[in-house]
Amino acid sequence: MIIKGRRFILKDSVIIPEPEENKIVLRIGLNATTTPSLAFADMKYNKQAGIMLVSDDGYASDFDIYKFLEGGLVDKYGNTHTGIRGTDGCGNPLNWRMTWALTSAPRDVEKASDRTLWSEYADTIAAGYGYSNHTHDHTGYDKYYQLKQNEKYIFEKTGYRTRTMVIPTADAGYSDTAPNVGYLMVGSQFGLDSPDDYADLVIFNGRIDVKTINQTRLDRFLMGRNFYVTFNNDDTMGIRNALINPTLDGSSSSGSKFMGMIGMHGAADGDFTIFQREMNYIKNHPNGGDKLWMPSMQEFVEYYETKLDVVKTEKIEGNTLVVELDLSTLDTAGLNRDMSFLLNGATITGIEYAGADNVTYNSTTGLINVFKKNQSVRNPYLDTPPPQIIEATRNGNKVNLLYDRPITQSQFSNAKGAAYSVSGNTVLSVTGSGIDWTINCSIPVAVGSEFSYKMGRGNAKGVDGMLVCSYLGFPVG
Repeated sequence: MIIKGRRFILKDSVIIPEPEENKIVLRIGLNATTTPSLAFADMKYNKQAGIMLVSDDGYASDFDIYKFLEGGLVDKYGNTHTGIRGTDGCGNPLNWRMTWALTSAPRDVEKASDRTLWSEYADTIAAGYGYSNHTHDHTGYDKYYQLKQNEKYIFEKTGYRTRTMVIPTADAGYSDTAPNVGYLMVGSQFGLDSPDDYADLVIFNGRIDVKTINQTRLDRFLMGRNFYVTFNNDDTMGIRNALINPTLDGSSSSGSKFMGMIGMHGAADGDFTIFQREMNYIKNHPNGGDKLWMPSMQEFVEYYETKLDVVKTEKIEGNTLVVELDLSTLDTAGLNRDMSFLLNGATITGIEYAGADNVTYNSTTGLINVFKKNQSVRNPYLDTPPPQIIEATRNGNKVNLLYDRPITQSQFSNAKGAAYSVSGNTVLSVTGSGIDWTINCSIPVAVGSEFSYKMGRGNAKGVDGMLVCSYLGFPVG
C-alpha cells in the first residue's frame, strides 16, 4: 500500500520523505552493514550492445514495422506477429523500439494515403518509440527555420519534443546548426557536404563504443548510419558485415559496448518480409537477444545526458543505502530521465523510492533501473530564437543584410574558410553594426545571386550571446 502525504510517502509501513521537485530518493536495503559502490551502467539496462533503427519520411509501412516488433497485432497483410522483446535485466519484458524521422511539409502524414497517420504513431510513442526531426521540407536555405518549424509541428501534433535530427539527403548546414539549438544527436550517412566543417567528429562507420561518450561528444554528436537503400541480398548482407556483426561481435560484458545505427525508408510489401528476416537475424545472433538494447535515438542520447548531468549523493543508514538523484540541472526540453545503476559490494534486499515513476532491480546482478519521464517538457514555441536575417538586398557591389535584432561579429573566416560567400562573386569584407550589415563584393552583385553564411566559420551573435545559424543559398533581392 502507498499513501502520499504533503511531505512524505508511506509505502509498506516505511516513511520515505517526499523529495523536492526534480529529485529522486532511493532507499536500498542491503544484506549487511557495508560500504557498497553504486555506479551508472555503461548502457541502459546494463545491456552489452545496441542498435538504433530509424525509418525516414513517415511511410505507411512504419505502422506494420511497429506491429511486427511489438507483437499481438495484425498487419495489413493479415499476419499476427509474436513480437521481438527482451527484458529490462530484472525480469520484466522490454520491447524493441524505433525512431520515426518525419518532415512536416509537404508530407503531412495525416493527409497522404501512403503515410502513417498521427493516430497510429501515437500508439508507437506510447510503447516507447520516438520521433526525430527530418526538417520541414527536405530543403530550404534557412537551417534554423527548417529545424524549428518541424519541431513545432511535431510538438503541436503529438506533444513530443524532438531533440535528435536526421539530415535529409546529405544537406549541409545541419551539423553546424542543430547542436547550437539544443539537438543532442545528428544522424546521417554524412555525404560530401553534410559534415560541414566537422568531419573529424563524425562517426562514419555508424557505431560508437558508449564508454567513450562524454560531454564533448554530446556537444556535437554526429552519428553516422548504414542505410537499407533496398532490401536486396547485397544490401542486407552488406549491412550485416559492415555494421550489425561488428557492433554485436565487438561488444562484451567487460570490454567495449557498441551502439550502431541503421536507416531505411520503411519496408513495404516484399521488403517487409526481408526486414523481418534481418530483425530475426539480430535477435538470434549470439550477442543479440536479451544482450541487446534497441532504443529510439532520443531514449539513447538522453540516457547519456542524464548520466552526465544528474547529481548523485549517497549515505549509509545502518543496512540501508540512501541515494538522492538531483535532476534540476537537466535541460527541461528533455523527456527521458531513466537511469540504470550497478550495485557492487552488497546484495539488494529491497528498494523503496520516491520521486521516480518506477524502479526495478535484480538482487543477483545488482542492477537497478530507475524510470522517470519529464511531465513538463518545455514548449518549443516558448524558446527564444537566435537572431534572424529577414532581408538581403543587392546594391551595386554590396549585399545589404537586415537582422531582426542587433548583432555583433568580428570573425569572418577561420582555418576552414570564409564565413560569408556570394554566388559568382568574391567577398572582400563585411561591415556594419546593430541590425544593418553589408557584404562588400569585388564586382556588382548580379540578379538572382545568393549568399551563404556558415556559422562554424564566423561569430555573429545577438547581445544575449545566441549565435546566428547557418544560411546556405539565401536569395538576394
